[in-house]
Amino acid sequence: MRRKTLEQLKKLHRHLMMRRSLVIGAAVLLIAGGVIGLIGLTSGCESQPRTPTHPSGVAGVHGEPTVRVRIRRSIPAVTIHHPGGVLVGPVQGGQPRRIGSPVRISHDGNQFVIAPPTGQALGWKLDVLRVSSPSGQALRIDDQSFPNVLMIHARGRAANTPTTLDVVNHLPMEQYIPGVLARELYADWHEECFRAQAIAARSYAIHNLGNTRSRHFDLENTQASQAYIGVTRNQRALNAGASTRGVVLAYNGQVLPAYYSSTCGGTGQDAAAIFPNAVDIQPLQGTQRGSWCKASKYFRWSVTRNTNTLAARIAAWGQRGGYTIKALQGIREVKVAATNRVGRPTQFVIVDGNGRSFPIKAERLRFACNHDAPNLPAITSNTMVRSSHVSVNVSGNRVTISGAGYGHGCGGCQYGMQAMALEGYQAPGILAFYYKGADLRKAY
Repeated sequence: MRRKTLEQLKKLHRHLMMRRSLVIGAAVLLIAGGVIGLIGLTSGCESQPRTPTHPSGVAGVHGEPTVRVRIRRSIPAVTIHHPGGVLVGPVQGGQPRRIGSPVRISHDGNQFVIAPPTGQALGWKLDVLRVSSPSGQALRIDDQSFPNVLMIHARGRAANTPTTLDVVNHLPMEQYIPGVLARELYADWHEECFRAQAIAARSYAIHNLGNTRSRHFDLENTQASQAYIGVTRNQRALNAGASTRGVVLAYNGQVLPAYYSSTCGGTGQDAAAIFPNAVDIQPLQGTQRGSWCKASKYFRWSVTRNTNTLAARIAAWGQRGGYTIKALQGIREVKVAATNRVGRPTQFVIVDGNGRSFPIKAERLRFACNHDAPNLPAITSNTMVRSSHVSVNVSGNRVTISGAGYGHGCGGCQYGMQAMALEGYQAPGILAFYYKGADLRKAY
């Protein structure tokens, strides 16, 4: 793979000081514990995610962790398939029962009801039901296969009342990572983009593990955490996970919550402006990134909304969340009230038809504009507000929202990482650009 010379960097990205960010930044990554030589990298990111208050220390990671991913939420029943049947039983102690496949599992308010394809259903009074395969192979739900073990949790139980289920996949971290990459990236994207994404995804996951003990899962399988597809045959995803095994991004000895999104639009956002309890540290501060992600169709975009309908949607969002903006009546003006260090909006003010001003954080404005409210038109791909990096023009009954990027814009930019990989940059340099000041560490 060809490497960029400093002269090429200067020509291509003089305004971004790429010479400093990629050469010096990559050097910081290379110095950290000799990690690159160890893993062989030199041979070759909507709902809001939770941000734990206390990051995990790299030294506190002892061996490959197990991750708990909620793959189904609040469903009435789940049907699980495996050619050799499934083993169903308690989490600890007791003997599991082998049940024919497909097996349907529900909860009647008193006990789990386990129904085989033929014969009588089995009732089992347990807090959590453990499901695995006799051969250790993956279990299938709908059209997805999940490795290792499934834990079935009953939600909102009341005596003699049917309840819903959460299905949580317990699996080793290195089995989890390929299933994230296969969902987060296009299958034909560059290997170095996959490697950079693998390290970011592992870092994000490990950061969350030590802060979720009070609940029965660590991560969602959706963009609320990071997307996860289960078992994958995507060879690039498998290779990227294996070649970066145990490697994380770290800052001051702590595993970095390495946020990422699809398209930053050229200007990054601060994590502290988006995520509750996020620490304002250098790797998670917004930077100017130029046009690396210009291949995305959402690098620049514009949507038009009806003024009264948008006001009603934002008010409905405020009503649901208990915010004062629930009193919004019409929209006269939407203006930027604050920006981060590089000019990306962090807060807006909406002035309604009565002249009242309602402050709203930038990312909350995006969610409010996309809120699915009763009796209002459904949000479509042509009307969705893709990011909070927007300018808003109100003219009569029309609101024009012009934006840059897709997603929260903090940390890694997937389209940007892909473009850098295509230009010859390797994973360490890509990560140094998007997470300035972080280093690479071998956690296990």
